[in-house]
Amino acid sequence: MPLDDLCPTALDNPAYYINREMSWLQFNARVLEEVLAPVHPLLERVRFLAIDSWRFLPTISMNFS
Repeated sequence: MPLDDLCPTALDNPAYYINREMSWLQFNARVLEEVLAPVHPLLERVRFLAIDSWRFLPTISMNFS
């Protein structure tokens, strides 16, 4: 059986793939929305802020070394 019969979809279509950088930015935006949401208790909002801030630690440490 030819491979084309098994996978008739063209995999070079960019609509099938996610832009990694845009995905990170969208994730960070969602986390920051949770930080700013007053429905969450204060410590829960701090936890969301910690989730968002860990992404920047490698960048900061590289700049100061």
